Amino acid sequence: PIHPLSWIERVCMEIATWGFTMGTSLMHRRWVEENHAPLEFLSDEQTFSMLMVTIPGLIVWWTLFLLFTCKRGQVNHAHSTQVQTKKAWWMRCVGASFAYFFCVAGVAYTIYFFVEKVLNKNQEVEPYLERLVIARLKSYLIFWFLIFFVYFNPLISWGTPDPNKPQTGIGDLIGLGQWRIEKQRFQVKCVEVARRNQEEKLEIPELHLESLEVVQTDVQTPGPDIE
Repeated sequence: PIHPLSWIERVCMEIATWGFTMGTSLMHRRWVEENHAPLEFLSDEQTFSMLMVTIPGLIVWWTLFLLFTCKRGQVNHAHSTQVQTKKAWWMRCVGASFAYFFCVAGVAYTIYFFVEKVLNKNQEVEPYLERLVIARLKSYLIFWFLIFFVYFNPLISWGTPDPNKPQTGIGDLIGLGQWRIEKQRFQVKCVEVARRNQEEKLEIPELHLESLEVVQTDVQTPGPDIE
C-alpha cells in the first residue's frame, strides 16, 4: 500500500529536525568549550552530543512522523462506517496540521540560522554542521539498532499473539519482538479461516443429505385413501 508520507514531507521532516537540533547545538560553546554547563557531565563532548543533539533529534523526528501518519486516523474503509471514516479523516487532518506547523517552524529556523550566522555575523557554520551530521548519523544508527533488537528481535517477543484480542498490553506498546507477534497473529488467523471453511464444507453435504431424506420420506409416505 501507498505510505501516508510523501517524499516532500520526509524531506521537510529532516530539515525541521535539523532546525530544532541546531537550537540545542548552540549551547555547545558555553557548556562544553567554556565549561559552564548546568550539570558537570554535560560539559563532556560525547555526552553533550548524545543528550543534547542526538536524542532530541530522535524525539523531534518521531514526533513529526507520528503526527503525519496518525495511526488512529488510518481505518479500513471496507469495514468502517461512514462516521468512523469521517472521524479518522478529522484525526489525520489535526495530526497533519500540527506536523506541518512544526515543519514550517523548523525550516524557518534553519533558514534564519544560516542567514544570521553567515550573512549578518560572518561566522563559520562548519562546526555546527559537523556536530549535526554526526548527531543525525548516530540517530540513524540508534534507529536501525532499535529495529533489529526491538521490533525484529530474533530471541524475545512480548505481546498478544491472539488476533481476536486488542493489542493494548505493555509488551504491545513497547514492540519487543513485534515482527514475530504479528507473524503469529497472522498464522492464527489463517488457521481459524481454514478451519471455518473446512467446517462449512462439511456442513453442506450433511444439509444436502438431510434434504434428500426429507424428500424421499415425503415421496414414500402414502397419502390418505380416497373412497
